[in-house]
Formats: sequence, C-alpha cells, structure tokens
Amino acid sequence: VDRMQNPALSGLCRPGFLIIGQGKCGTSSLYHYLIGHPQVLPASEKQIDYFKYYSFLPMDWYLSHFPPVETFLGRGALLTGESSPSYLPYPKVPHLIHERMRVNDSNNIESLNNFPAIIALVRDPISRAKSSYEYNYAQPALEWLVNRTARIESLHPMLKRIP
Repeated sequence: VDRMQNPALSGLCRPGFLIIGQGKCGTSSLYHYLIGHPQVLPASEKQIDYFKYYSFLPMDWYLSHFPPVETFLGRGALLTGESSPSYLPYPKVPHLIHERMRVNDSNNIESLNNFPAIIALVRDPISRAKSSYEYNYAQPALEWLVNRTARIESLHPMLKRIP
C-alpha cells in the first residue's frame, strides 16, 4: 500500500532495515550499535514483531512505531529500523514484508526496489543453544537460589553464626 492510495501513511517513515535472527545471536547488540549513530533513529520499541504477530493490524499502526517525518528530517536522520528476532523462522514473513512495504509509484523506477534491508544474524547452533539455556534457565535459577538464601538468612540470624 503506498501513500498515494492511503493518505493515513503520509508523514510516516518507513524502516530502512529489519534485523532478524534467533535469540542470543547478537540482534540486540547490532540494533543498539546502529541506533547509536547520530543519523539513525530508533523505533519506539526494538521488537515491533508486526510481520509475525500483528500483521492483521493496518500498516499505519506499524509505521507509527517509527519517528515521524518531521522528527526524522529535523534531526538530520538517514535511517530508522527495528530488530525482531521472531521474523527469522517463518517463511510467511518475507512475503508480508514485500507485500506491505512495496511502494507503488510507476513514475519512479527506484520505488520498485525501495524495500528495507533485511539483516539476518546467525550463530553456531550449539553455542547459541548453550547461551540461550544459560540466559533462560541457569541464570534465573542461580538468582532464585541467591535470593532464597538471602531471605532465609534474614529470617534466621543464627544461620549467620554457623562457620
């Protein structure tokens, strides 16, 4: 859907990049490195997940997560984008991106290829699985044990005296 066909999209910026990849592959790091550049503005949230979970909503809902044109131009920005790891494993997502991000301007040949860059991050699967396990299970279990131990010690002052 283009701005000529849908006036609700005028004044809204389109993302210049979409970062995809499994969790623990560096998607967050890359996103934060990119938005750290003064000419790259962040989306209102890093993981919008529109093309996976919210594609039933109108395109202006998605584009409203990016800086408005006035802010974009006023800050001298060149780029905005998002990082949604949920996009990687679903074959339907690239089709939706192509369908929804297409600009139909037959007078401008460049508009036919004006899609966001899709940056896919991958990692050795064994290393990624280990990192994911540590992040999702091991670290929370250790935090729970530390908190429980601290709570028990605060309830039982005698425990602190045992060598």
